[in-house]
Amino acid sequence: MRAVFRKGSKIKIRRTGSLILALVMCFTMTVQAAVVSAYEGNFDEVYKAEPIDTCQETFFRGDTYVKSEEFDDIYEDGNQYVMVIKSADEGSTQSVIIPVDRKNVEFSNAAAVEAFMSRENIPKEAIDSFNEKYQLYLEADEENIAPPALVLFEPAEAMVNKANGDPDQITYYTYNGWPMMTYQFNYTNLSSNWKTIKTGTATKDTASLVKEVSLSLGSILKGKLSFFSSGVSVLNAFLNHYGLTSTQVSKNVEDYFSARLVWDQVEKYTMRDFGGLTGWQTGLVTYKVTIKRLGQETYFANTGKVPYLTDRTFNEEVKSDHFDNPWATAFANGTYTVWEYISWSAGSVRYDFS
Repeated sequence: MRAVFRKGSKIKIRRTGSLILALVMCFTMTVQAAVVSAYEGNFDEVYKAEPIDTCQETFFRGDTYVKSEEFDDIYEDGNQYVMVIKSADEGSTQSVIIPVDRKNVEFSNAAAVEAFMSRENIPKEAIDSFNEKYQLYLEADEENIAPPALVLFEPAEAMVNKANGDPDQITYYTYNGWPMMTYQFNYTNLSSNWKTIKTGTATKDTASLVKEVSLSLGSILKGKLSFFSSGVSVLNAFLNHYGLTSTQVSKNVEDYFSARLVWDQVEKYTMRDFGGLTGWQTGLVTYKVTIKRLGQETYFANTGKVPYLTDRTFNEEVKSDHFDNPWATAFANGTYTVWEYISWSAGSVRYDFS
């Protein structure tokens, strides 16, 4: 896997002693939920739910939450949300429930974007990632792709406020005795925009070899997506479309072959509170990418033909190694941030989903 290290940045969140957790026991056919209140390490059980079916529901503070069909690890009750966290202990079936707040940001809403990017109480790495995606959106010139959107789930302050807590309190997960938390960023309709795979007189040779894009975790190949359902090369698809032979395609400096991907992406920023001046630091960023569309555009100037453009639909998912259980790895990374990037490549060109 390609892991990128960088010194983490401090997040401006004040943690106090109050903590609200819920423990969930999830079995094959039933789930048992219990709400636990903790203050300075003292845990008292205050509520226990009845067994229910297959973890599609869970209880928290007397309310029933239904498993989201749209978001990983999220359960919802109207406009209230909780995140179910799988225990980091190997072999454990226990999970922890953390109340979370949902925030929506539409890329087409400039005021919402500006307000989001001015926030100081979420990881700076996440703001930088959002800005990179927003700049790509501003540069895009395709009208047939819906504007991207972000749904953020962050540790809730409102749930603590209901218990008359300090508004600056946050709800967190304890691992190895240390406070930890995760922010989940759910992006939809992200686009790479058109990326040049090859231009000029070498385009024909490259197009004759390329049939697909490869999806990788570092040096580990996770899958391939063909540009065409027939599995032919980009050059052969061009020839078939226009009824040409290879000898009718002579090389020209104006030739080009480009590709474009559209995908949904979940990013998890997992943090640890070191206390004091160091505070909360991001230890690990993990990804889940779901490819939705794969397009190609090929042009050979000497043929006199217009560029050949195609766009295939997919639903292909790739996760980074620690996406489902980031806690131990984030903890071990200390104050350094590691990005577990997923990438795509075609020909000799490679890009990260970041």
